[in-house]
Amino acid sequence: MSISYPLSMPSSPTAFRGMRLIGDSRVALEDSPFTGEQQVQDWGGKLWRFSAALPPMKRAEAEEWAAFLLKLNGPRYTFLAGDPLGATPRGSAGGTPTVRYRQNRFYYSEQFDNAIWAKDNATITANAVANPINAEVTADALVASALNVTPGCFQEFDTQSGIHTVSIHIKAGTKTWFRFLCLRKDGTERNVWFNLNTGVIGTVEAGITGGINSLGSGWYRCSAEFDVLAGATISSARVYAVDGDAVGACTIAAGAVALYLFGAQDDVADTVGPSTYVTTGAAIQVNVVPAVGAQVLYTDGWPASADGVLKAGDYIQHGTGSTSRLYKMLLDANSDVWGNLTLNIWPGLRESPAAGASIVTSSCKGVFRLAQRLSPWDMDHQGIYGIAFDAVEAI
Repeated sequence: MSISYPLSMPSSPTAFRGMRLIGDSRVALEDSPFTGEQQVQDWGGKLWRFSAALPPMKRAEAEEWAAFLLKLNGPRYTFLAGDPLGATPRGSAGGTPTVRYRQNRFYYSEQFDNAIWAKDNATITANAVANPINAEVTADALVASALNVTPGCFQEFDTQSGIHTVSIHIKAGTKTWFRFLCLRKDGTERNVWFNLNTGVIGTVEAGITGGINSLGSGWYRCSAEFDVLAGATISSARVYAVDGDAVGACTIAAGAVALYLFGAQDDVADTVGPSTYVTTGAAIQVNVVPAVGAQVLYTDGWPASADGVLKAGDYIQHGTGSTSRLYKMLLDANSDVWGNLTLNIWPGLRESPAAGASIVTSSCKGVFRLAQRLSPWDMDHQGIYGIAFDAVEAI
């Protein structure tokens, strides 16, 4: 019978007597012998190591482990291992989490003063206030161009049919209500209204759905999902300041700031809300693949609007069998209203995971190999065996 790798460790004993898990960061440090001044060189490499010792065993259990070690042929072959005390996450976890590629088919998603954004009864004051993502002063102001007009701005899209989920980061100015007016290719429009004072969705017309997620300091990310259908009309997603729910009028002074805008996004062929925001300029972003070595992974499918879904120190795994990879959370993570979750992880990604790849949150494992070619085991006159070994992540 052939042996398949990576191996699973023997099931008994059920726990190690002791285990030392090591995060190996390939960072060089040199200091001057005279001044103590330091130079640090980060070579980028990060990998797991561990040392494990089994409890005293009788022969029946020990021989299973001896055979396991010999089947590995020193460092030649691989096995699956994880942190036995970290098998259950401290966070609430839940849901059916998967990797989600980000996309944004709007151009100049943060520059509403750019000509690609049409203005309707409005002008744009660029870089008016701090944005909700990194607090840099890059959010724009939507300014009424005359007395009692309905100020708005929009960008057209005509190349992608099907379902669009448009979203924008938005904050009240002098107006606390706005509507997403979504124009479809058949010439019809669908609207959804949002209250930026209470963070509540107002009227939602048939054929469109809305979402709103609080970001703090009066900022919200609001979304509208609709089918652009077919026809000769150029589709667009339009943001208008209005007086209240289910109305189109706006009572406003000329030159008054109606709303503050930042980070618009257009997700295509996605029916689970917007993906985690990604900025654009002269080029759109289509299915942004996580880079090898990146320590941030964008996911969805988690319980919506949940704090502490995963906590710092929890493990995740993606891949199975020989592609199993073990990562540790560096920060607590909270999901948004659409179930998106940004994971800050160690080490960096070994491979670029496929869109829709499953994320495992319990009994997580990675692929390891023995760190040495010798596989010893000890025994005494009372028939008690002792086994210990060192392992390194297989990369």
